[in-house]
Amino acid sequence: ALDWPTKTIRHELFEQYKANRPKLPDNFKRQIWLIKDIIRDLNIPYVEIPWYEADDIIYTIANLYKQQANIFIHSLDKDLKQIIDNKVVCVNPMKSEITDHNKFIQDYWFEPKYMLDYLCLLWDASDNVPWVKGIWEKTATDLIAKYGTLQVIYDNLENVSPTIKQKLVDWK
Repeated sequence: ALDWPTKTIRHELFEQYKANRPKLPDNFKRQIWLIKDIIRDLNIPYVEIPWYEADDIIYTIANLYKQQANIFIHSLDKDLKQIIDNKVVCVNPMKSEITDHNKFIQDYWFEPKYMLDYLCLLWDASDNVPWVKGIWEKTATDLIAKYGTLQVIYDNLENVSPTIKQKLVDWK
């Protein structure tokens, strides 16, 4: 799966999406077509869809085929971990480390389906998405493990410490 080379639907939702990322160097941009040719010459199928990012495509394909086969997603993207289950695992290509459902629970202490809620609480420099300032990994983990979704966290603000509650209210 390849990222579409221009803005995506996420940019339509949030204009500053990935605004802090450096632009691709021109010499790399000129090589993308070569990379595609090499992939094609090696008979490796690839998909790119206008307005969509590679992780959107990967997520969709994994969902479509996970009932028919075990799926191994090779990516460093934390967002993709939301799809981990008994048929889908994520492989860290830098460490050759596999995160299956059990390892995910061991690492994060909540179900993979709550990964996006967790990431919404934390700062992610790569995507430049708004977050709850002052909430760090331990607090985010505790909140998601206890409540699951952001909506349930906000529905239970009276049960959260006053300091955390104020941060959640201020940065909603």
